[in-house]
Amino acid sequence: MFFMGRTFIIITGLIGFLVGVGLYLIWQPEVLFVFLISVFFAIIFFLFRKRYFSFLFIFFSFLFFGLLRAGFSEHSIAPDQVDFYNGQKAEILGVITEVDIRQDKAKYKIDTEVLNSKDVGGTLLISLDKYPQFSYGDRVRLYGELQEPGEFEGFDYGSYLSRYGVYSVMYYPKIDVLETGQGNLFWAGMVWMQTVFLDHINRLLPEPHASFE
Repeated sequence: MFFMGRTFIIITGLIGFLVGVGLYLIWQPEVLFVFLISVFFAIIFFLFRKRYFSFLFIFFSFLFFGLLRAGFSEHSIAPDQVDFYNGQKAEILGVITEVDIRQDKAKYKIDTEVLNSKDVGGTLLISLDKYPQFSYGDRVRLYGELQEPGEFEGFDYGSYLSRYGVYSVMYYPKIDVLETGQGNLFWAGMVWMQTVFLDHINRLLPEPHASFE
Protein backbone atom coordinates (compact mmCIF):
# COMPACT_ATOMS: atom_id res chain seq x y z
CA MET A 1 0.00 0.00 0.00
CA PHE A 2 1.19 3.52 -0.75
CA PHE A 3 1.00 4.70 2.86
CA MET A 4 3.69 2.20 3.85
CA GLY A 5 5.34 2.07 0.44
CA ARG A 6 8.88 2.98 -0.47
CA THR A 7 7.87 6.43 -1.72
CA PHE A 8 6.18 7.24 1.57
CA ILE A 9 9.23 6.14 3.57
CA ILE A 10 11.63 8.15 1.37
CA ILE A 11 9.54 11.33 1.49
CA THR A 12 8.90 11.05 5.23
CA GLY A 13 12.57 10.36 5.92
CA LEU A 14 13.72 13.23 3.71
CA ILE A 15 11.35 15.69 5.42
CA GLY A 16 12.49 14.49 8.84
CA PHE A 17 16.16 14.81 7.88
CA LEU A 18 15.72 18.36 6.56
CA VAL A 19 13.72 19.35 9.65
CA GLY A 20 16.54 17.96 11.81
CA VAL A 21 19.15 20.04 10.00
CA GLY A 22 16.95 23.13 10.25
CA LEU A 23 16.28 22.58 13.95
CA TYR A 24 19.98 22.27 14.66
CA LEU A 25 20.69 25.58 12.94
CA ILE A 26 17.85 27.39 14.75
CA TRP A 27 17.34 25.69 18.09
CA GLN A 28 19.84 22.83 18.59
CA PRO A 29 17.61 20.49 20.65
CA GLU A 30 19.13 17.63 22.62
CA VAL A 31 19.95 14.76 20.27
CA LEU A 32 19.29 12.19 23.00
CA PHE A 33 15.77 13.59 23.50
CA VAL A 34 14.94 13.17 19.80
CA PHE A 35 16.42 9.65 19.83
CA LEU A 36 14.24 8.66 22.81
CA ILE A 37 11.16 9.97 21.00
CA SER A 38 12.03 7.76 18.01
CA VAL A 39 12.44 4.74 20.27
CA PHE A 40 9.12 5.52 21.97
CA PHE A 41 7.18 5.60 18.70
CA ALA A 42 8.97 2.45 17.53
CA ILE A 43 7.78 0.60 20.63
CA ILE A 44 4.23 1.98 20.25
CA PHE A 45 4.17 0.94 16.57
CA PHE A 46 5.27 -2.63 17.28
CA LEU A 47 2.74 -2.91 20.12
CA PHE A 48 -0.29 -1.46 18.34
CA ARG A 49 0.64 -1.68 14.64
CA LYS A 50 -0.89 1.72 13.87
CA ARG A 51 0.32 3.31 10.65
CA TYR A 52 0.48 6.83 11.99
CA PHE A 53 2.93 5.59 14.64
CA SER A 54 5.13 4.25 11.86
CA PHE A 55 5.03 7.70 10.25
CA LEU A 56 6.14 9.32 13.51
CA PHE A 57 8.86 6.71 14.03
CA ILE A 58 10.32 7.26 10.55
CA PHE A 59 10.01 11.03 10.85
CA PHE A 60 11.75 11.32 14.22
CA SER A 61 14.40 8.74 13.28
CA PHE A 62 15.48 10.76 10.27
CA LEU A 63 15.14 13.97 12.25
CA PHE A 64 17.64 12.41 14.66
CA PHE A 65 20.01 11.65 11.75
CA GLY A 66 19.61 15.22 10.48
CA LEU A 67 20.61 16.59 13.87
CA LEU A 68 23.66 14.32 13.95
CA ARG A 69 24.69 15.30 10.41
CA ALA A 70 24.39 19.00 11.14
CA GLY A 71 26.27 18.63 14.41
CA PHE A 72 29.17 16.75 12.83
CA SER A 73 29.46 19.21 9.94
CA GLU A 74 29.49 22.33 12.11
CA HIS A 75 32.93 23.70 12.80
CA SER A 76 33.66 24.56 16.41
CA ILE A 77 36.68 26.57 17.56
CA ALA A 78 38.61 24.65 20.20
CA PRO A 79 42.15 24.71 21.67
CA ASP A 80 43.05 21.58 19.70
CA GLN A 81 42.28 23.34 16.38
CA VAL A 82 44.68 25.67 14.61
CA ASP A 83 42.13 28.46 14.06
CA PHE A 84 41.78 28.85 17.83
CA TYR A 85 45.12 30.70 17.63
CA ASN A 86 44.23 33.12 14.81
CA GLY A 87 45.76 36.52 15.45
CA GLN A 88 48.84 35.03 17.14
CA LYS A 89 52.34 34.27 15.96
CA ALA A 90 53.05 30.57 16.08
CA GLU A 91 55.53 27.86 15.19
CA ILE A 92 53.74 25.05 13.39
CA LEU A 93 54.72 21.57 12.26
CA GLY A 94 52.61 19.99 9.58
CA VAL A 95 52.47 18.18 6.25
CA ILE A 96 51.73 19.75 2.86
CA THR A 97 48.56 18.17 1.45
CA GLU A 98 47.85 20.43 -1.53
CA VAL A 99 50.04 22.48 -3.86
CA ASP A 100 48.86 25.41 -6.00
CA ILE A 101 51.64 27.05 -8.03
CA ARG A 102 50.61 30.28 -9.73
CA GLN A 103 52.29 32.84 -11.98
CA ASP A 104 53.85 34.92 -9.24
CA LYS A 105 53.18 33.01 -6.00
CA ALA A 106 52.34 29.63 -4.51
CA LYS A 107 49.72 28.42 -2.06
CA TYR A 108 49.96 25.30 0.07
CA LYS A 109 47.48 23.53 2.32
CA ILE A 110 49.04 22.23 5.52
CA ASP A 111 47.62 19.55 7.79
CA THR A 112 48.67 20.87 11.18
CA GLU A 113 50.25 18.48 13.67
CA VAL A 114 51.95 20.62 16.32
CA LEU A 115 51.58 24.27 17.27
CA ASN A 116 53.98 25.78 19.83
CA SER A 117 54.80 22.25 21.16
CA LYS A 118 51.08 21.33 21.51
CA ASP A 119 49.24 18.69 19.49
CA VAL A 120 46.88 20.67 17.28
CA GLY A 121 44.83 19.66 14.24
CA GLY A 122 43.12 21.50 11.42
CA THR A 123 44.02 22.73 7.96
CA LEU A 124 46.06 25.85 7.27
CA LEU A 125 46.50 27.67 3.96
CA ILE A 126 49.79 29.50 3.44
CA SER A 127 50.90 31.90 0.71
CA LEU A 128 54.55 32.04 -0.38
CA ASP A 129 56.72 33.30 -3.20
CA LYS A 130 56.69 31.04 -6.24
CA TYR A 131 60.26 29.95 -5.56
CA PRO A 132 61.58 27.92 -3.86
CA GLN A 133 58.81 25.41 -4.46
CA PHE A 134 57.70 22.72 -2.04
CA SER A 135 56.00 19.40 -2.69
CA TYR A 136 53.03 17.37 -1.55
CA GLY A 137 54.05 15.24 1.43
CA ASP A 138 56.76 17.59 2.72
CA ARG A 139 56.72 17.83 6.51
CA VAL A 140 57.52 21.46 7.25
CA ARG A 141 58.10 23.84 10.13
CA LEU A 142 56.41 27.23 9.77
CA TYR A 143 56.77 30.41 11.74
CA GLY A 144 54.47 33.33 11.16
CA GLU A 145 51.21 34.99 12.15
CA LEU A 146 47.99 33.02 11.92
CA GLN A 147 45.12 35.03 10.50
CA GLU A 148 41.42 34.53 9.93
CA PRO A 149 40.54 34.68 6.21
CA GLY A 150 38.84 37.99 5.57
CA GLU A 151 37.11 39.77 2.72
CA PHE A 152 38.62 41.58 -0.23
CA GLU A 153 36.83 43.53 -2.94
CA GLY A 154 33.47 42.23 -1.69
CA PHE A 155 34.54 38.58 -1.87
CA ASP A 156 34.04 36.60 1.35
CA TYR A 157 37.27 34.64 1.35
CA GLY A 158 36.54 33.11 4.76
CA SER A 159 33.26 31.55 3.63
CA TYR A 160 34.90 30.32 0.44
CA LEU A 161 37.71 28.56 2.32
CA SER A 162 35.36 27.17 4.97
CA ARG A 163 33.83 24.92 2.31
CA TYR A 164 37.20 23.18 2.21
CA GLY A 165 37.67 23.04 5.97
CA VAL A 166 40.16 25.93 6.06
CA TYR A 167 39.75 28.58 8.78
CA SER A 168 43.31 29.91 9.12
CA VAL A 169 45.82 31.46 6.73
CA MET A 170 49.45 32.52 6.90
CA TYR A 171 51.07 34.98 4.51
CA TYR A 172 54.74 34.46 3.70
CA PRO A 173 55.78 32.59 6.85
CA LYS A 174 59.31 31.35 7.42
CA ILE A 175 59.40 27.73 6.27
CA ASP A 176 61.82 24.83 6.66
CA VAL A 177 61.46 21.32 5.22
CA LEU A 178 62.01 18.62 7.84
CA GLU A 179 61.11 15.51 5.82
CA THR A 180 59.86 14.61 2.36
CA GLY A 181 57.59 11.88 1.05
CA GLN A 182 55.19 11.88 4.00
CA GLY A 183 52.03 11.82 1.92
CA ASN A 184 49.99 9.10 0.23
CA LEU A 185 51.54 7.85 -3.05
CA PHE A 186 48.23 7.94 -4.92
CA TRP A 187 47.50 11.51 -3.87
CA ALA A 188 51.10 12.46 -4.61
CA GLY A 189 50.49 11.45 -8.25
CA MET A 190 47.16 13.28 -8.34
CA VAL A 191 48.73 16.44 -6.93
CA TRP A 192 51.53 16.25 -9.49
CA MET A 193 49.00 16.06 -12.34
CA GLN A 194 47.00 18.91 -10.79
CA THR A 195 50.14 21.04 -10.52
CA VAL A 196 51.01 20.43 -14.18
CA PHE A 197 47.46 21.30 -15.24
CA LEU A 198 47.34 24.50 -13.15
CA ASP A 199 50.73 25.53 -14.48
CA HIS A 200 49.37 25.38 -18.03
CA ILE A 201 46.25 27.31 -16.99
CA ASN A 202 48.32 30.01 -15.30
CA ARG A 203 50.45 30.40 -18.42
CA LEU A 204 47.37 30.85 -20.59
CA LEU A 205 45.30 33.04 -18.24
CA PRO A 206 46.65 35.91 -16.16
CA GLU A 207 45.44 36.51 -12.59
CA PRO A 208 42.73 36.92 -11.40
CA HIS A 209 41.11 34.91 -14.21
CA ALA A 210 43.10 31.75 -13.47
CA SER A 211 41.87 31.50 -9.88
CA PHE A 212 40.74 33.39 -6.80
CA GLU A 213 43.32 35.34 -4.82
